Amino acid sequence: HAPMTALASWLLTALLLIATTSIVASLVTINELREAELREVNERLLALTNRDPLTDLWNRRYLFERIERAFAKNKAGRFALAVFDLDGFKSVNDRFGHLAGDALLRDLARAIAGGARDRDVVCRFGGDEFVVMLRDCDVAEARARMESIRAIVKAVAGAFREDCAVTVSVGLTMSRSSD
Repeated sequence: HAPMTALASWLLTALLLIATTSIVASLVTINELREAELREVNERLLALTNRDPLTDLWNRRYLFERIERAFAKNKAGRFALAVFDLDGFKSVNDRFGHLAGDALLRDLARAIAGGARDRDVVCRFGGDEFVVMLRDCDVAEARARMESIRAIVKAVAGAFREDCAVTVSVGLTMSRSSD
């Protein structure tokens, strides 16, 4: 009986080990799925917190975080801030309605983002104002890039409607170590 008891004990131990391993593997898989779901939910929350719902550009909260990080990372960090203000935009809402104004804002947001570099931060600051943070650039490069974006915005606004008189004003400033 002793050899049979030992064999039975060994088989029971092996079965328990297999069952435990299977349970642990299942728990690991479930945990990985939950972690993926949690990452996805966190990304959506981050987007809700830092993205403008109309244009899907970054919002001013995100821009301020990026500016603070740029200064914290390198006191002499070189970046430019360009502010785009749409001139005559109110007349679009007044003449054609807010849905048309929203469509134009989305088109202009895509135009501004399309004219920026991947490393730049493009945000809707509010209403009809947009800000681009150009990282690692000098004054000449910032001016050239903003002039290019200004021309793109003008073309998009002009293509929106023939009788749409929206233009854009751009203000540009460079960071300084004393900022």
